[in-house]
Amino acid sequence: MAWPGGPLVPRLACWPFELVTNAVPILPASPFDPVGPRRTVATMATQQLPLTPGVEPGMDRPPPDNRRPLWIALTVAVVAVVLASITLMVVVLRDDQPTQATPTPGAPTSEQATVTPAPTVTTVPPTSVAPTVAPPVEVNTTTAVWPAKGSTVRYTNPVSAARSFAVHFVGFQSPVVGRFQQGDNRSGEVTVRPRATGPVTTVFVRQLEDGNWWVLGAATDQIRLDSPATGDLISSPVRLTGAAQTFEGHATVTIREDGVLAPLASGYVTGRMDEMGPFDGQVSFVRPPSQRYGALLLTAESAETGELWQATVIRVQLLG
Repeated sequence: MAWPGGPLVPRLACWPFELVTNAVPILPASPFDPVGPRRTVATMATQQLPLTPGVEPGMDRPPPDNRRPLWIALTVAVVAVVLASITLMVVVLRDDQPTQATPTPGAPTSEQATVTPAPTVTTVPPTSVAPTVAPPVEVNTTTAVWPAKGSTVRYTNPVSAARSFAVHFVGFQSPVVGRFQQGDNRSGEVTVRPRATGPVTTVFVRQLEDGNWWVLGAATDQIRLDSPATGDLISSPVRLTGAAQTFEGHATVTIREDGVLAPLASGYVTGRMDEMGPFDGQVSFVRPPSQRYGALLLTAESAETGELWQATVIRVQLLG
């Protein structure tokens, strides 16, 4: 049977798909095959399936659609390109962001301020009962010359009280103040000198009810006052008796009221210079006293410099 269109071999070239689908693959001829390739082709032709009437050989079924694998390949390629683009964009955006170091736990970062918690304040509501305040201690200063009761000056040390009395009340310029010499458990003495080699004035101090130290008076061996005595009530004119051994026998007399700077009375008495000599004199008030208590002072000056040299001071009551 002859194939339309010529010999078998050219027909094979025209219908490749039919031959590939319905025939046995062409194998190279064996060198021992006397017939060769033609025998193989003929054998193939005889082994073809029956042909469909009215249809040329190899055309009994529609050719396969080769576009489907192409579309699948194109779709896969597009998806791969899109995914690659998205991945590239993510990497670029991530690289554009600044790198932030992971903060160490417990350590504040540069953008995190350390905040110290405010202390807890507990408000205690006021009670209706007022706190108990100890009443001020009433001090009996009838025997105290210094400091003045009406002032705010107080001394917790007996030596400090004696020094202040010598400078601010009597009038020593730069006294040399000695140690406190204990008498009883609440009183004692402190020595005061105008200079290291000067005469001694002994200051009497006592601790009163408020626990502070007060000056009760002073005495020196070179001026002895017999009358009036400590605590006496005096009025104008005031008579003074005693003995003194001072420069030219002179002793200055001053009477002061508590808390008043100006003297209530002033004058002098005369003893002796070479030895203790008696004196007897009087002074008068220059005004009626405004205070009930005061002090009487007898002082002597240095023969060389005229500075205050020694003193005797007593506490007195004043009668106008």
